[in-house]
Amino acid sequence: MKKIIFLVMSLLLISSVSALSIGSIRYFEDIFLINVYNDEADDLEDVRVKITIIDDEMNRYPSRSFDLDTKENKGTYIIIDEPLARETLVKITVRNDDTRRVKYLII
Repeated sequence: MKKIIFLVMSLLLISSVSALSIGSIRYFEDIFLINVYNDEADDLEDVRVKITIIDDEMNRYPSRSFDLDTKENKGTYIIIDEPLARETLVKITVRNDDTRRVKYLII
């Protein structure tokens, strides 16, 4: 029974990994540029990107929602309130109703 559960969980993980991916991320003063890729055979609707600055205040900056067609990539930008201090941990979340990807960076 444990082997069957492990096999099902592995298949679910493999199928979810191929749907949405975060590409290059660039940071300039107070702007983040994030590339998002749709590697899935289906279109993805209402994709959102959110930047979370992990510090004492935990500020969150969401993007507008957008759609990604099959095999499409799209860049979006997010403007934050003020430039970051060096060595700040940043969490980038890309999600829609079906898929979620998270990446952490030190800026």
